[in-house]
Amino acid sequence: MSDTLKTLKSLRQSRQFDGRPIPTEDLQTILEVARWTGSARNRQPWHLIVVQDKQLLAELGAIRDLNIWMSNAGCAIAIAMPVPAPLGADYDEGRLSERVMLAASALGISSGTAWFVDDEQVEKARTLLNLPEDLSVTSLVVLGYAEIASGFVGHGGRKPLTEIVSYEVFGQPDA
Repeated sequence: MSDTLKTLKSLRQSRQFDGRPIPTEDLQTILEVARWTGSARNRQPWHLIVVQDKQLLAELGAIRDLNIWMSNAGCAIAIAMPVPAPLGADYDEGRLSERVMLAASALGISSGTAWFVDDEQVEKARTLLNLPEDLSVTSLVVLGYAEIASGFVGHGGRKPLTEIVSYEVFGQPDA
């Protein structure tokens, strides 16, 4: 199996970081990969905000209880998207997140995603990041060096292909 395929299969969400900063050269490489991520009609609708300040990371993490883990990350990349969102923007945002996470993994950096799930949380994040009215943020890609040993699988495993794949029509197994 190629190294690329191994990376694709092994990418996991990390939520425990040791606090070390991300080297500038590595961060620039990740941002360059982000810049080249495809988007619907090549709109490139995002604006990326790199957050390295530990206090701001903690404040963003405190907006939602499930995001508190991000306070000890090396940095986070907030993905600001246009309001109203153009058709395909959600797909573009997910595509960008995955590319950033894969680029980080290739550099030996762990990553995870943090989300804001309601209007109040989104508004708090908008305010902290000083976003103009025509931009909003619902997700961040959080980068850092994992405290846990590499290869940790968390809750583990994946469903077998037979549970998630049909051929030609729903419910038809491999012919």
